[in-house]
Amino acid sequence: MKLEKIVESLQSLFEKEKLNIKYVVLFGSLSRGYLHSLSDIDLGLRVGEKVNKLEITTKAVLELASKLKISEDILDVVVFNSSDISKNLVFFYELLAKGILIWGDREVYLEDLTRVSLLYSDYKIQLVKTGYFAKYVESLGEKVRAWES
Repeated sequence: MKLEKIVESLQSLFEKEKLNIKYVVLFGSLSRGYLHSLSDIDLGLRVGEKVNKLEITTKAVLELASKLKISEDILDVVVFNSSDISKNLVFFYELLAKGILIWGDREVYLEDLTRVSLLYSDYKIQLVKTGYFAKYVESLGEKVRAWES
């Protein structure tokens, strides 16, 4: 299935369904244009704060699999709200900064993208200040040397 067909089907589904979703981001290999027989479909669904995430995940996976005529196993759906973003900065930075907004409220998406970008930037500065990377490389080198001997 072509990327355009997948995006059109997703947009159509989210326009029709009322799942209290603020926006939908396609991320992962498909968003980078790597489409092959083993590709899965990675979707980030941004919801409000007081929403049953499990219910939305289940409904989205079942509806999408049925509409796209694919196995549920091919869908990887991450349902998140605003408070989840700061709990896993690296993941949400990748999702929001490198993914493709395919449906929803662009303003909320841009607010989240700005917020995660600022938090991620501060996080990276703290890693450098604490010498995390140098310590990591040193520790890795010690483990490699121990393994070789």
